[in-house]
Amino acid sequence: MRPLYRIIFLIAICYNPSPILAQKKIIDSLSARLKVTLNDTDKINTMVSLGWSLKYINPDSAIALNTMALHLCENVKLSDGKAPIGRWDKGIADACRGMGIFYDMKGDYHQAQKLEKQALEISERLKDKKSVAATLGHLGVISQQLGDYPSAMDYYFKSLKIAEEVKVKVIIATALNNIGLAYWELGDGPKALEYDFRTLHMNEEMGNKNGIANVLANIGSVYKGLGKYKDAMEYYAMTLKVAEELGNKYLIAMELGNIGNAYMDQVDSALEKGNKEFALKEKFPQALDYDMRSLQLNERMGNKLEVALRLSNIGLLYTYAGKYKEAEDYLNRARKLNDSIGALGNIRDNEAALSNLYFKTGKYEQALEHYKKGINARDSLFNQENAKKNLRTTMQYDFDKKEAVVSAEHKVELDKQKAMAEEKSRKQVIIIWAVGGGLLLLVVFSGFIYNRFRITRKQKRIIEKQKEVVEKQKQLVETQKEIVEEKNREITDSINYAKRLQQAILPPERAISEEFLGHFLLYRPKDIVAGDFYWMISSPNRDETIIAAADCTGHGVPGALVSVVCSNALHRAVKEFKIADPGQILDKVRELVIETFEKSTSDVKDGMDISLASINRRKGTLSWAGANNPLWYTQKGVMMEIKADKQAIGKTDDPKLFTTHSLKIQEGESIYLFTDGYADQFGGPKGKKFKYKAFQETLLQTASLPANDIKVKLEETFDEWKGSLEQVDDVCVIGIRL
Repeated sequence: MRPLYRIIFLIAICYNPSPILAQKKIIDSLSARLKVTLNDTDKINTMVSLGWSLKYINPDSAIALNTMALHLCENVKLSDGKAPIGRWDKGIADACRGMGIFYDMKGDYHQAQKLEKQALEISERLKDKKSVAATLGHLGVISQQLGDYPSAMDYYFKSLKIAEEVKVKVIIATALNNIGLAYWELGDGPKALEYDFRTLHMNEEMGNKNGIANVLANIGSVYKGLGKYKDAMEYYAMTLKVAEELGNKYLIAMELGNIGNAYMDQVDSALEKGNKEFALKEKFPQALDYDMRSLQLNERMGNKLEVALRLSNIGLLYTYAGKYKEAEDYLNRARKLNDSIGALGNIRDNEAALSNLYFKTGKYEQALEHYKKGINARDSLFNQENAKKNLRTTMQYDFDKKEAVVSAEHKVELDKQKAMAEEKSRKQVIIIWAVGGGLLLLVVFSGFIYNRFRITRKQKRIIEKQKEVVEKQKQLVETQKEIVEEKNREITDSINYAKRLQQAILPPERAISEEFLGHFLLYRPKDIVAGDFYWMISSPNRDETIIAAADCTGHGVPGALVSVVCSNALHRAVKEFKIADPGQILDKVRELVIETFEKSTSDVKDGMDISLASINRRKGTLSWAGANNPLWYTQKGVMMEIKADKQAIGKTDDPKLFTTHSLKIQEGESIYLFTDGYADQFGGPKGKKFKYKAFQETLLQTASLPANDIKVKLEETFDEWKGSLEQVDDVCVIGIRL
């Protein structure tokens, strides 16, 4: 649930030429100077500079100093006691610009934006281009943090253009860095790295250690997002080292959080692979330690956004560890903070984590409530993502246009010279052709008349021969067409007969109706015969029924052949070997399928995915096991899921015993067994997959309808989504209302 947090490179604006380090000597010197300074303008400059030096140590003190400077700027007096000179606009702009940066660091983006716009208006009126470029850059940073990417990119380009005009390297480096950040946020990692390394080179040339630290952090985050964790950790470690040398607490807190994120990704990865012990013993302590350290620093600095991120991460870690009380406390603290700052990405992830926590602890109503809130935040983010895609195209156009203009300026003189030479050459050619053209035309015309007569006779003979060849080829094509059509009829007849054979192994739907009054069966082969099949068997007293939906490797004739082998193996496992436990049935089926295919001299690796349920109506219980395909069931109006074992029925490198899941079933609840064909169908306005989420929502919306109406609704939804596109796979969905 952790968003990739990239540190935004704050602008080193013109009123403080020293690096943004928390050096004690600089702070002591400025403090001493402030006590003895009599001139108001000197006091204002000293307050602003001291605030700048304190911003990473104590942002609140930095804001207080700039506020005092701002008030003093309204009625400035000279040191000789003469009459006041009145309002000092330059000092007001500097103070507002500094306060905007400090409020940004505290996460108060709207107040920061208001102050920066005030500073921009004054700097533009004073024609202070250096300050204008710096302020535009920071307005872009704030707009990006608020999710307004079009405005952010407009500010960045304007800042870069003015900085290049006045040749201020630090602001040029800042603009390049921010453009790289925007590329990363818009999903273009390689382009982001290109601009990050350009920024790094410029800061190394200037010896700007704070700029170096920030861009190193950015590079680490890009590598992390690209899945290159080793490279990411190296750059994070380099950043943390420089930040500690500088005493930059803001950056130290960020890097502790970034390293915590990297460790947490490794926890996620280990859990997804089923290696829970490794995740909790090896990676969990490091992730929790770095997140806690980052949280403490960010709380002291008042950085709300990063505090919310750390709280969410810690809550998720405690959920993984089964410490649900601690997890609930941290996740709810994060939720309140996210709501106050309106961070949609954080809200979406935090609500999903809360929903998962309450589901694990059996609080299903609260789980559903937070699930819905997460969906609302996700939809809002989806609209922003569409805006980002449109912006990406606009950005590329702007860069291409700029490069074209620069290229044209360099070639103007060369093009002029080339045009003059071409004009001179053209005139010479005209003169030559004017003299010789007439004579040449006469010779050519005479030769043309004679040649046409010869060619006409030759072409007539060729056409007659070609006509004979075409007639023969036409007869040959017609004969071959008849042969192909006959073969196609024979093949189609054979496949249709195979379809009847395959249907013979499928249980008739009336048999399913006798076992389950409320049920539906949606079965749509992609071709005449299918790799998907459904299977059912009942105990003699009909107290217990085993039913399955299976997907064999491939579709069409190859898939149908595999389905026969797998169906026979299911029947043998239950009837011949007297196995009733779903997990043990799948273990035996795998053994029988492998045994069948190993009789071949070829290395056959075909098999099947399956969802198999055993329903005991007398006891009111359901036992289930799955190979890659899950089980969905409703409980109090909420769709629940039991995940399948991540292995197929067939030959695998590391086979494990299949797990049997058991649960009590209540009258009126529904279960769904299915293959992947429905969710994987391409269609819709963008030709994309339907996906399991939409499939689940369709089932949940129709859960209260009669069984046959559910089937009709699923068919209508499938056909509408598919449209004119081809069906990509076999479809098998079984719904049973208990």
